[in-house]
Amino acid sequence: MLRVLWLPVESHGPAAAMPFSDAPTLGVLVAAILLSLLMFRLTPAQSRPRRENSVNYQLSRTTTEALTAMCYVATARGDVDPADADFIGDALDEMFGERPLHGRVLDGLQRTVGARDMIDALGTTLSFQQRTEVMEAAIRMAAAYGPITQETYDTLLDVTDQLDLRPQTVKEILRRLSGTLDGNGEMVLA
Repeated sequence: MLRVLWLPVESHGPAAAMPFSDAPTLGVLVAAILLSLLMFRLTPAQSRPRRENSVNYQLSRTTTEALTAMCYVATARGDVDPADADFIGDALDEMFGERPLHGRVLDGLQRTVGARDMIDALGTTLSFQQRTEVMEAAIRMAAAYGPITQETYDTLLDVTDQLDLRPQTVKEILRRLSGTLDGNGEMVLA
C-alpha cells in the first residue's frame, strides 16, 4: 500500500508563483508517475511491443533449432531464395510467437547451403515435444512451394534422423498438417 505523507510547506518569493510548487500537487504528480510505472510492470507480455528489433533479442532454443532446420530444408535445392526468409519468419511467428530478424534468417539460409554439418547438433537438448515441433517447422518449409521433391524428401529424412524421431511420428505430423500421404501412408512426392 502506497502511503503519501503531506507536510505543510510555506513558500515565499518566486517559487510560490511556480506551478506544482505546493506539496499536494507535487504528491499527486509523483503518485501518477509511480502508478503508471507499476501498471507497465503488470501489463501482460503479449500486449507489449515485440523485442524482435532489439540488438540483444534471443530466440528460445526450440525456435532457434526450428530456424536451423527450416533453413536447411529451404536450401536443399542448392540455392538461397530471399522469399524463403519471409516464409520462415512468418511460420516461426505463427508456431512459436517469435520472429527472428530478417538478416538472421538470410544468414541462416546462406550458412546451410550444402552444409549437412549445420544440423549435426539439432535436437540434442530438446524434449520429444520440442523435437516434434522442430520437425513440423521443417515439413512446413518443405511443403511451402507445392509438392515435395525427392531432393527435399531426402533432406527431411536427414532432419528426422538428426532429431531422432520415428517415421510414424513424422507421418502423424504430415497427416495433421496437410494430408500429403497416399492411401498406404507413404509421402506423396512430386
